[in-house]
Amino acid sequence: MNLHFLRLAIFGFLWLGLAGCSRRTPPPAAPANLITRNDFEAVQGWLPASPSLTTDQAHSGRFSLQVNPAIEYSMGYVMPLQAIGLQPGERIRISGWGRRSSFQCKAVVIVQIIDPDKGTTPILWQAIGLHTHIKTLNYWTSFSETVKLPAEAGPQARLQVYLWRTAPLDTIYLDDLEISRI
Repeated sequence: MNLHFLRLAIFGFLWLGLAGCSRRTPPPAAPANLITRNDFEAVQGWLPASPSLTTDQAHSGRFSLQVNPAIEYSMGYVMPLQAIGLQPGERIRISGWGRRSSFQCKAVVIVQIIDPDKGTTPILWQAIGLHTHIKTLNYWTSFSETVKLPAEAGPQARLQVYLWRTAPLDTIYLDDLEISRI
């Protein structure tokens, strides 16, 4: 019995010693200028739930967004400027990866600011043409553009970013979207 107890004690100390040696590397910290990043594996903050979320193609992970003849708008990111620490007149960068299946399909990433104190008409509406960035079919291509927030945007103004198909002929995919301040 003593020998059995001794073996258990030695095994326990060895196990604790090895467990103490293991290093858990924390995930890399997000850059200070990052507002949001989404690979669409998690869709917190992205509305509305929609068939635009797909597993047909993905730049990373399993999911991406799509627009096609049956889906005109993708789910989108909506957040008040004050909630993400953005100020009027500030510049942001919208970047990500797109893929298209034919040269006939066209889609744009819409960046708009709507200030509820000023009505429902956007005080900023900018279209980033994915079809102008993607020159090779069936190949993930990166894009990046800068947007300047309007000086008249109040703290309740909402930043909205979503994918919109402008020609309903085929499918365009969007993945790994980032919004960051410059």
